[in-house]
Amino acid sequence: MIIEFFSACNLASKVSFRRKIFFESPEPADFIYFCIKYNKEMEEYTTRQNKIGRLIQKELSELIRRDTNVLAKGRILSLTTVRVTRDMSQAKCYLSIFPSEGASAVLADIKQHKGKLRGDLGNIVRFQLRHVPELEFYLDDSLDYIEKIDKLLK
Repeated sequence: MIIEFFSACNLASKVSFRRKIFFESPEPADFIYFCIKYNKEMEEYTTRQNKIGRLIQKELSELIRRDTNVLAKGRILSLTTVRVTRDMSQAKCYLSIFPSEGASAVLADIKQHKGKLRGDLGNIVRFQLRHVPELEFYLDDSLDYIEKIDKLLK
């Protein structure tokens, strides 16, 4: 029995997830245990961390869209998730880059421009945040993972 974890736990926890997790087990009790465990991992982040993460994601994605000619070099960039640490000093930003060939070079260019992005972000959110967190960029390879699963299922 394969269950799409996205739709089942989304209703129970009232939290929107960005990616689907496929769960395969013959026992429904295993799925319930997995759902509870996954929700506890998601609840580690406080409401304030989630709000700040969403604010940074919204404004930073707009900045990346505006500077896409310099940063992306003909690729599509999408800021999928922003996770803020408990002390609000660092923000882990996960970028999805399409097409994925040469994504590490694009990520390196973005890391070189992260000081400018942080400064521009600070000018935008200066009335909402006292301190702008340090930005750390990571590659989100969930699209490649989904393509791999689709190929395996076919």
